[in-house]
Amino acid sequence: QKYGTSAVMLGGETSKLAIVIPIPALPFEILIGQSGFPLSVVMQLVAEAKVGKSSLLAEFGRWFDGVAGAFTLLECESKFNDVWYRSIMGPEVFDERVAYHKCESLEGWQERLTSAVKEAQDFMDGTAKDPGPGRVIPFLYGVDSIFGKASEQSQEKILGKRQDDGRRSDKAVGYAERSYAIEAQIFAKYLRAVPDLVDRWPMALVFVNHLRNT
Repeated sequence: QKYGTSAVMLGGETSKLAIVIPIPALPFEILIGQSGFPLSVVMQLVAEAKVGKSSLLAEFGRWFDGVAGAFTLLECESKFNDVWYRSIMGPEVFDERVAYHKCESLEGWQERLTSAVKEAQDFMDGTAKDPGPGRVIPFLYGVDSIFGKASEQSQEKILGKRQDDGRRSDKAVGYAERSYAIEAQIFAKYLRAVPDLVDRWPMALVFVNHLRNT
């Protein structure tokens, strides 16, 4: 009663916390040590450039579509290849059942992701007068890649403040300077908060990140 029935349970009941969808790929089952793709999780795909991280994200989207789920892609690198995505997911799936967001800043994709997740949750739960289908639709949200765009603060300093027409003001230095890791701080704070957003929901957040050799 003190902490809520959804937060306290017997050990034998914890298996109810494992929400998955089928994985049509044995190598991936072996890799993650599970027979299903886990939901209610935040996952990062971290590897060097040009090894297939975006392709794997597209493959995940195909798996979710195969179980009547939904896939939302938040693209942050301005080099999106729709032909490549169609070749993996199929034209009908990509053209008609994938929500695509072209994001222009670090804060931008975070705002869009949070909003999209909450809208899907509202749809599934519905209201007392208009109940939804329940938490039965698996949703996948992919961000490719998390540091593909600078923060608004960094962009304003280099390029100028973004105006309503999309253009930039002339008040900018025009070049990058040494500064604190603004982007890393913003993402770290978001990463600590966002798992709570999808906890106990049939949702998975997949963040693509680049491994850099130092």
